[in-house]
Amino acid sequence: RYKDGDNAEWTNGLIDSRAGKATGTLKNSYNVQIDGEDEAQVIDFTDKEVERLLCIEEDNLTFNVEMSKESNTKIREAKELEIKKFGEFEVYKEVKDTGQSVVSSRWIITEKDSKVKARLVARGFEENYPRSDAPTINKTSLRLLFTIATSKRWQLESLDITAAFLQSEEISRDVYLKPPADIRKNGIIWKLRKPVYGLGDSARKWYLTLSEYLKERCIMSKLDKCVFKQMENGKLQGVVVTHVDDLLYAGTAKFQKEIIAGIRKKFKISRMNAGIFTYLGWNVHQELETIKIDQRNYGD
Repeated sequence: RYKDGDNAEWTNGLIDSRAGKATGTLKNSYNVQIDGEDEAQVIDFTDKEVERLLCIEEDNLTFNVEMSKESNTKIREAKELEIKKFGEFEVYKEVKDTGQSVVSSRWIITEKDSKVKARLVARGFEENYPRSDAPTINKTSLRLLFTIATSKRWQLESLDITAAFLQSEEISRDVYLKPPADIRKNGIIWKLRKPVYGLGDSARKWYLTLSEYLKERCIMSKLDKCVFKQMENGKLQGVVVTHVDDLLYAGTAKFQKEIIAGIRKKFKISRMNAGIFTYLGWNVHQELETIKIDQRNYGD
């Protein structure tokens, strides 16, 4: 996120691509998808106060927002962790560069709660990718889940799937990735087996992977393709809703054993929450027969 001065409000967004040449007058300008806006905007970060974004590394550019010796050490460790995930989930295989059409990549380095995170991102706009839409949970469906959990006195819980895109099923087309310069080998490129962040259809591939798994065990709602329910003898056993890699659910012991335990076994989970937690920007507080929700963080 960024802002123009001490008295300005923070603006949240996601950097999509470079807006100018690395050596030109727009060297610090990027195409940014502002939260809540339909189209990306060109933002010059030269005089902006930026939080969380530490640097962007491309072949001939390192755009630093906030760097220190400590940051450099954390960035190196974060990169090593990201590459370890690529290996763990068998994301790619190395092949000889024989002139294949390739998609370039870059490092996006961010910081959250003093923890540095490195993400290797493909520059997907360089590829003519197929269908890319991916459903996300409707807020009305979320409120229905809150109501069901309260009426049945079920524990409301959430979980986050780590590196979700990398845990998708294999892609069916040939995509060759040019790795970032600091980990690139001469004459070698990557043939992707899994969708990586930045590819146009990665979010859809992940949704299809997760939804197909759930549809084998649950009934998908006809009104919201991110709502899945388990039924037994006409009785509701539990409900799970999905928003990319964030899941929210509640149900019986049977539901926990057969559905949630299965998800935890199938996918690698980064965290689980219950009682008091945050889900999609909503503060959730459950106690006894009530569930309280608010968005005070936005007000603050």
